[in-house]
Amino acid sequence: MVQRCSHRNNSKSIDGLSYLVEPLLAQNPVSGNLFVFVGRGRSKVKCLYWDRTGFALWYKPKINAEREHRIEMEVVVDAYTEEERATSWHCYLEEQLSFPFEASIRKAMASSPLRPGEHVSVTGLAHEDLCRVGIFVWVRWGQRDVVAPLAQIVPVNCDEPTQVAVADWHYWHDRGYVF
Repeated sequence: MVQRCSHRNNSKSIDGLSYLVEPLLAQNPVSGNLFVFVGRGRSKVKCLYWDRTGFALWYKPKINAEREHRIEMEVVVDAYTEEERATSWHCYLEEQLSFPFEASIRKAMASSPLRPGEHVSVTGLAHEDLCRVGIFVWVRWGQRDVVAPLAQIVPVNCDEPTQVAVADWHYWHDRGYVF
Protein backbone atom coordinates (compact mmCIF):
# COMPACT_ATOMS: atom_id res chain seq x y z
CA MET A 1 0.00 0.00 0.00
CA VAL A 2 1.33 3.46 -0.93
CA GLN A 3 0.66 6.42 1.35
CA ARG A 4 1.37 9.96 0.09
CA CYS A 5 2.44 12.59 2.61
CA SER A 6 2.89 16.25 1.80
CA HIS A 7 5.55 17.77 3.97
CA ARG A 8 7.01 21.25 4.05
CA ASN A 9 10.49 20.29 5.24
CA ASN A 10 11.90 17.56 3.02
CA SER A 11 15.35 17.77 4.60
CA LYS A 12 14.52 15.05 7.12
CA SER A 13 16.35 11.73 7.06
CA ILE A 14 15.04 8.24 7.79
CA ASP A 15 14.41 8.78 11.50
CA GLY A 16 12.73 12.15 11.01
CA LEU A 17 10.43 10.83 8.30
CA SER A 18 9.55 7.65 10.21
CA TYR A 19 8.52 9.77 13.21
CA LEU A 20 6.12 11.71 10.95
CA VAL A 21 4.19 8.66 9.71
CA GLU A 22 2.09 8.06 12.83
CA PRO A 23 0.96 11.63 13.48
CA LEU A 24 0.34 12.46 9.80
CA LEU A 25 -1.29 9.22 8.65
CA ALA A 26 -2.20 7.29 11.78
CA GLN A 27 -0.13 4.43 10.33
CA ASN A 28 2.57 2.21 11.78
CA PRO A 29 5.85 3.12 10.04
CA VAL A 30 7.01 -0.54 10.11
CA SER A 31 3.81 -1.81 8.44
CA GLY A 32 5.53 -2.51 5.12
CA ASN A 33 3.68 0.32 3.40
CA LEU A 34 5.54 2.68 1.10
CA PHE A 35 5.32 6.25 2.40
CA VAL A 36 5.92 8.96 -0.20
CA PHE A 37 6.91 12.43 1.01
CA VAL A 38 6.66 15.30 -1.47
CA GLY A 39 8.59 18.43 -0.62
CA ARG A 40 7.44 22.01 -0.75
CA GLY A 41 7.61 23.20 -4.33
CA ARG A 42 7.24 19.59 -5.48
CA SER A 43 10.92 19.49 -6.43
CA LYS A 44 11.92 16.51 -4.26
CA VAL A 45 10.36 13.14 -3.52
CA LYS A 46 11.41 10.78 -0.73
CA CYS A 47 10.03 7.28 -0.29
CA LEU A 48 10.30 5.49 3.06
CA TYR A 49 9.84 1.73 3.35
CA TRP A 50 10.35 -0.87 6.11
CA ASP A 51 11.77 -4.12 4.67
CA ARG A 52 11.86 -6.23 7.90
CA THR A 53 15.56 -5.51 8.41
CA GLY A 54 15.32 -1.73 8.68
CA PHE A 55 14.16 1.35 6.86
CA ALA A 56 15.08 2.07 3.28
CA LEU A 57 14.92 5.58 1.88
CA TRP A 58 14.76 6.53 -1.79
CA TYR A 59 15.36 10.12 -2.76
CA LYS A 60 14.78 11.70 -6.15
CA PRO A 61 15.14 15.42 -6.83
CA LYS A 62 13.22 16.78 -9.79
CA ILE A 63 15.37 17.47 -12.84
CA ASN A 64 15.19 20.97 -14.30
CA ALA A 65 15.61 20.19 -18.02
CA GLU A 66 16.10 23.83 -19.02
CA ARG A 67 18.80 24.39 -16.41
CA GLU A 68 20.50 21.05 -17.20
CA HIS A 69 20.59 21.99 -20.89
CA ARG A 70 22.02 25.46 -20.17
CA ILE A 71 24.72 24.02 -17.91
CA GLU A 72 25.65 21.32 -20.42
CA MET A 73 25.68 23.68 -23.43
CA GLU A 74 26.99 26.93 -21.90
CA VAL A 75 29.02 26.00 -18.83
CA VAL A 76 30.66 22.59 -19.07
CA VAL A 77 30.47 22.06 -22.82
CA ASP A 78 33.66 20.35 -24.00
CA ALA A 79 34.94 20.06 -20.42
CA TYR A 80 35.98 16.45 -19.88
CA THR A 81 38.26 16.55 -16.85
CA GLU A 82 37.81 17.90 -13.32
CA GLU A 83 40.20 20.75 -14.05
CA GLU A 84 38.36 21.67 -17.27
CA ARG A 85 34.97 21.66 -15.52
CA ALA A 86 36.32 23.82 -12.67
CA THR A 87 37.79 26.29 -15.17
CA SER A 88 34.55 26.29 -17.20
CA TRP A 89 32.47 27.10 -14.13
CA HIS A 90 34.87 29.83 -13.05
CA CYS A 91 34.80 31.44 -16.52
CA TYR A 92 31.00 31.21 -16.77
CA LEU A 93 30.53 32.83 -13.37
CA GLU A 94 33.18 35.46 -14.08
CA GLU A 95 31.21 36.49 -17.20
CA GLN A 96 27.75 36.37 -15.59
CA LEU A 97 28.16 37.75 -12.06
CA SER A 98 27.94 41.52 -11.55
CA PHE A 99 29.76 42.65 -8.40
CA PRO A 100 29.09 43.85 -5.83
CA PHE A 101 25.70 42.43 -4.87
CA GLU A 102 23.90 41.92 -1.59
CA ALA A 103 23.17 38.38 -0.46
CA SER A 104 21.85 36.33 2.40
CA ILE A 105 23.27 33.09 3.73
CA ARG A 106 21.05 30.11 2.90
CA LYS A 107 22.80 27.40 4.92
CA ALA A 108 25.73 26.76 7.21
CA MET A 109 28.78 25.07 5.70
CA ALA A 110 31.82 23.64 7.44
CA SER A 111 34.19 25.64 5.24
CA SER A 112 32.67 29.00 6.21
CA PRO A 113 32.06 31.10 9.33
CA LEU A 114 28.82 32.49 7.84
CA ARG A 115 25.47 31.39 9.31
CA PRO A 116 21.96 31.17 7.86
CA GLY A 117 20.07 34.44 7.84
CA GLU A 118 23.16 36.66 7.89
CA HIS A 119 23.51 39.31 5.18
CA VAL A 120 26.73 40.04 3.32
CA SER A 121 27.99 41.98 0.36
CA VAL A 122 29.53 39.76 -2.32
CA THR A 123 32.48 41.67 -3.77
CA GLY A 124 34.17 39.30 -6.19
CA LEU A 125 34.93 35.82 -7.41
CA ALA A 126 37.84 34.08 -5.66
CA HIS A 127 40.95 33.29 -7.67
CA GLU A 128 40.62 30.41 -10.10
CA ASP A 129 43.19 28.34 -8.20
CA LEU A 130 41.00 28.36 -5.09
CA CYS A 131 38.00 27.29 -7.18
CA ARG A 132 39.45 23.86 -8.05
CA VAL A 133 37.30 22.13 -5.41
CA GLY A 134 34.24 24.40 -5.50
CA ILE A 135 33.29 27.94 -6.36
CA PHE A 136 34.21 30.58 -3.80
CA VAL A 137 33.49 34.29 -3.63
CA TRP A 138 34.82 37.21 -1.63
CA VAL A 139 32.26 38.63 0.79
CA ARG A 140 32.24 41.58 3.14
CA TRP A 141 31.17 40.14 6.49
CA GLY A 142 30.99 42.74 9.21
CA GLN A 143 34.31 44.54 9.03
CA ARG A 144 36.16 41.62 7.40
CA ASP A 145 36.64 40.34 3.87
CA VAL A 146 36.35 36.53 3.82
CA VAL A 147 36.13 33.84 1.19
CA ALA A 148 32.91 31.81 1.26
CA PRO A 149 31.39 29.04 -0.87
CA LEU A 150 28.99 30.37 -3.51
CA ALA A 151 26.74 27.40 -2.64
CA GLN A 152 26.07 29.15 0.68
CA ILE A 153 24.94 32.48 -0.78
CA VAL A 154 21.61 33.66 -2.20
CA PRO A 155 21.62 36.99 -4.08
CA VAL A 156 19.12 39.51 -2.72
CA ASN A 157 19.43 42.61 -4.89
CA CYS A 158 21.15 41.92 -8.19
CA ASP A 159 20.63 41.71 -11.93
CA GLU A 160 19.02 38.72 -13.68
CA PRO A 161 22.24 37.20 -15.12
CA THR A 162 23.69 37.09 -11.59
CA GLN A 163 20.51 35.48 -10.23
CA VAL A 164 20.51 32.85 -12.99
CA ALA A 165 24.23 32.06 -12.72
CA VAL A 166 24.09 31.63 -8.94
CA ALA A 167 20.96 29.47 -9.29
CA ASP A 168 22.80 27.37 -11.89
CA TRP A 169 25.67 26.80 -9.44
CA HIS A 170 23.24 25.98 -6.59
CA TYR A 171 21.49 23.45 -8.83
CA TRP A 172 24.79 21.82 -9.84
CA HIS A 173 26.10 21.78 -6.26
CA ASP A 174 22.85 20.64 -4.61
CA ARG A 175 22.43 17.74 -7.04
CA GLY A 176 25.84 16.48 -5.93
CA TYR A 177 27.58 17.07 -9.24
CA VAL A 178 31.34 17.47 -8.94
CA PHE A 179 34.07 18.85 -11.15
